[in-house]
Amino acid sequence: MISHSKSRGAAPIGYIDELPPLEMTSIVYLRMWCGGGASREQVRDDFILAFGQSVGSMHSATFSSFMLLLIHKARRKIMRHQTHCQCYGGDESAVANMIAAAAAGDTEDALLLASHLMPSEAAPELVNSAEEIGLAFDHMLGQMHMKLMPTHKTPKSKH
Repeated sequence: MISHSKSRGAAPIGYIDELPPLEMTSIVYLRMWCGGGASREQVRDDFILAFGQSVGSMHSATFSSFMLLLIHKARRKIMRHQTHCQCYGGDESAVANMIAAAAAGDTEDALLLASHLMPSEAAPELVNSAEEIGLAFDHMLGQMHMKLMPTHKTPKSKH
């Protein structure tokens, strides 16, 4: 008989700084929301800063609903690393890739990833929220990129 580890989904599988921006953002916000208190308030404040009070509050509520559904309908406890940990685990990867796939319109892939985490009857609701969250994160990342544009042209490499 194989012993099941209590931390199956927490096994490190990579470093967070190696991820594409959307997946990295998804993991960071998942960790912040799970941190509760001031961290959860910062998630809400970031959505409001990016979208304004009305739309930001809506996206924040969608993210909270997504997280609650993920936590309460999961097949087993969803594992995560601490907020500032540089590595990420399998469960965090599955959530991040599901959000990215849903935002890209790859619904079948997103549903497949969701079904690894929760019963199939709950997966479509999770993926619908994941699409909105992923598009919101993508918008936030685009805003940040626009605000951090270089002021000088970068010279072409001579290589």
